Formats: sequence, C-alpha cells, structure tokens
Amino acid sequence: MVEVVVERNYTDGIITRFQDAFPEQIPDKSFSSQWTTFITQLNQMFSEAETFSYVCVLEGLLSALTLYSLPLFYETKAKKKFKEIREFLDTSNKTIFSPKGMELCDPFANGLLFVCIFCCLLVLALLTFFLELKIIVHNGAR
Repeated sequence: MVEVVVERNYTDGIITRFQDAFPEQIPDKSFSSQWTTFITQLNQMFSEAETFSYVCVLEGLLSALTLYSLPLFYETKAKKKFKEIREFLDTSNKTIFSPKGMELCDPFANGLLFVCIFCCLLVLALLTFFLELKIIVHNGAR
C-alpha cells in the first residue's frame, strides 16, 4: 500500500486549492487525464464555496445576532457547498479511484491541508500487466 499526498497550493494565498500536477507516486500513467479533470473540478468547487457574496455577509450577521444559533436551523451557503463537495468526493472514490485500486481520503478530516490517496500496488501491478499485455497483443495483430 502506497500513500500519495497531494499538498495544498498556496500560490494564490490561503484559498483552498490543491496542486493539479499529476502525482509521480501513482504508477498508472493512464490515470493522468482523469486526475486532471478530477482535481480541476475539486478546486473549482472550493473556489465557488469560498466566493465572497452578500448572502454570506448576511448569514454571518444573522448568525451573530442570533448568538450563532442560526446554523442549527438554517444551512448556510458554504455548508451546502461543502456537503456537495463531500458527495463529489464519495462519487469520485466509487467511480474513478476504486476501479483503479486506489482510495481517496476525505480532505476535511485533515483540515483541508492535503488530499491523500492510498494505492494498492498489487491491483495497480495487475492493471499495468494487463494493459501491457493488451498493447502487445494489439501490436502483434498487425
């Protein structure tokens, strides 16, 4: 089992954004395009969640006026977006990562400092072997 850690990207300040370069520790290079699509969409969702709006200001003021009991009865814009991000992560884990022998850990568990991916080397080795075998058989058919 290999642990791949994708750190936050602080080039734009403290905005929640993860590095979009393909991690070199992942041996399956055919996964590169799926990774780029996934991380771009994840970064976009965090950008939308942290966007300044008057609704957020109003929610903050109402929370302060109600002694912060408003979030008990009303789901804020940021909370809705974070819930959507968690659902996206769960769906991505089931459709993208699990079939490749990988597991994506919830970045909320570590305070959004990094995205952690666990790779099962046996599954990846078998996938690579069968992919190479398919290429050899395909090239030999010419």
